[in-house]
Amino acid sequence: MKKQLLLFILGAILGSFYDGFHTHSGTTYYPDPWILKMAWWVPLNFGLAILAVANSHVLMDRVLGRPDRPQSWVSVVLGLFLFGVVYWLSGFLPTDSMKYLWVYTGALLIWLMFDRTWQGLVLALMTGVVGSAVEITLIALKLFFYVRPDFMGIPLWLPGLYIAASVTVGNLGRKVLGQESPSALQGS
Repeated sequence: MKKQLLLFILGAILGSFYDGFHTHSGTTYYPDPWILKMAWWVPLNFGLAILAVANSHVLMDRVLGRPDRPQSWVSVVLGLFLFGVVYWLSGFLPTDSMKYLWVYTGALLIWLMFDRTWQGLVLALMTGVVGSAVEITLIALKLFFYVRPDFMGIPLWLPGLYIAASVTVGNLGRKVLGQESPSALQGS
């Protein structure tokens, strides 16, 4: 339970900070901002998102037969930092075409640096689809908006951002949760 709470808190803080790259660059906006241009529910959303990705990756590693590839804390933190760079680029690059290029290039580089398994690629693509679907739902509920959407309220670079998140947050989950049994993860 303590590990799950740690992941939630990390997600709430880091995710909200990274989300600020989008709100402060004018990439996204919340109709009813609370503080620092974000809605009150943003830290909760990112805390739950980190939990979902971290736990799903640990569980799916077993289902997909992913080989154990332990990483150092330096590698995990470097991955999260590089994910932050990609997040920043998705907010502050001046044109959408530059965002498409650099977000997908960054996601590929992160996968090559910190994963390089077919299982990791499957998880990254699944995270890209599910994460984008969640954002489409939040937009349909009028909870937040992209200023320049391409499809169903989202920009087409968004799945690339989730691919990068999948690798880095998946590795964070593996590091924090370690080799807990699936029943321990589900009961936490």
